[in-house]
Amino acid sequence: MKRFMGAGGFSLGLVFLLCVGAAGAEEPIDRLVDSLSVGQAVRYESLTVLPVYSRLAGSDLGYAGLEEALAKGWLEIQEVEGGRVPQVRVRNTSDRIIFIMGGEILAGCKQDRLVGRDALVPPKARNLLLPVYCVEEGRWQAHSANFFSKQNLGTPKLRAKAQEASPEAQYKIWDEVARTSERAGVSSGTGAYQDLYEDKDLKERLSAAQMQMGQLPSLYEDALGVVIGVGGRIVSVDIFAGPELFRALYPKILKASALSALTSPDAASLSQEQAAAFLRSLRGRTLERKEGLGLGAELSWTGADLCLSALAVKDRVVHLAAFPQEGAAVGYKPWDGQERRLPVADSRSLLRE
Repeated sequence: MKRFMGAGGFSLGLVFLLCVGAAGAEEPIDRLVDSLSVGQAVRYESLTVLPVYSRLAGSDLGYAGLEEALAKGWLEIQEVEGGRVPQVRVRNTSDRIIFIMGGEILAGCKQDRLVGRDALVPPKARNLLLPVYCVEEGRWQAHSANFFSKQNLGTPKLRAKAQEASPEAQYKIWDEVARTSERAGVSSGTGAYQDLYEDKDLKERLSAAQMQMGQLPSLYEDALGVVIGVGGRIVSVDIFAGPELFRALYPKILKASALSALTSPDAASLSQEQAAAFLRSLRGRTLERKEGLGLGAELSWTGADLCLSALAVKDRVVHLAAFPQEGAAVGYKPWDGQERRLPVADSRSLLRE
């Protein structure tokens, strides 16, 4: 199958490396992590979801999400002139700040794309170039003038590979889409990731998981994030500045996580103390900093154990996403307790020395 790459490449921007101890460098993430606590697990088959809370949870930031912005006609997303796989052009016609989360799927135009990085699109922005990856390698023919949304998100593995932003990331993403489709027994004429969500049998299984776990934000109204486990392994963490933004994005996070779980044979489950210990391990990293797309600053870490990124505005984390690297594990001491909310700061006693 031919892989259509179009023309051009990423505009990486200016990158600043922050030294250990640089003023304020790690403070937004460290301060957030120290404020967190982990709730009791909700489980369905091999999928585990643990709600996350924060003492620093703020009120509604007033950001519009992708779905709201598209539905109200505030956001236009188009191909760059002539078509360029690694970038799309974004225009905000409104007076609102629009949050687009890394991993969200854009449908239509010449091929479906996966958003590579979080972005805060300023009001009236006319020419923001958003980095993306192709998740439909067998099509290069326009289906629409603008991109639209089918309310889907990449699986944790796809999001992690996009977050690495390596020269090989596009090929890794195509290969992961193919592997996921093969495990699910779904065939696509254009290699489209979104065809997984359209498969009748898979759709029924995903609906069952959504019915079981979709009410989590209403059960825990102050939750602002989740730790996701597939089998006994953490696959992703998403934490937002407040409950409102989390509630808007949780349905996509849940559906993509359920897709990963349904194609995994591991029936083990993730524990509350494992989740707390992992969150604790996010502290104290020597972070890379670069200017955000539109507004804010991006803080990131990519290493042998972890891919971590956060979008921050004025030292407040808008969204933090973390993905353990395959094969990596967080050591923790066995603990038999079960707390309604386990503070992450206490998880230092759970980490192996």
